[in-house]
Amino acid sequence: MKRFFGLFILFLVFLSAFVFGAMDPYPPFCEHQGYQVEISEDGMYCVFDDGEKCDLGEFFDGSCGAEYKKEFSCVEEGNPVFGFEQCCFGSSPYLGFMSIGQAHCKNILFQPEVWLIILVIAAVILFYIKRKKKRQSS
Repeated sequence: MKRFFGLFILFLVFLSAFVFGAMDPYPPFCEHQGYQVEISEDGMYCVFDDGEKCDLGEFFDGSCGAEYKKEFSCVEEGNPVFGFEQCCFGSSPYLGFMSIGQAHCKNILFQPEVWLIILVIAAVILFYIKRKKKRQSS
């Protein structure tokens, strides 16, 4: 039981590195729309071309400034992608194994890590199939 608890704590510490490395999507959302981010003592705001402004979180969720929102075009391969954007056809958001930072659009089928994982899974499946056949024959 102590071993399980220790492994669980280690797992949580490992995951926390990825959570703390996540980026706040509100400022980039405002900037990608073509507007300015204003930081003041009472909060962070998205300032529109006509001088109106909304709280960043409210602009992001659409409860303020809906008339100022623009449609996003897809993100080309090799460029950073945020949670509110989509990669163009043929690529997906990708962040390297054990990496912290901003995901980029990549064609992940040609990444060596993907093929390594597929090979390991295939080897484990073949091992269990062979083991099961060996048990059935004896």
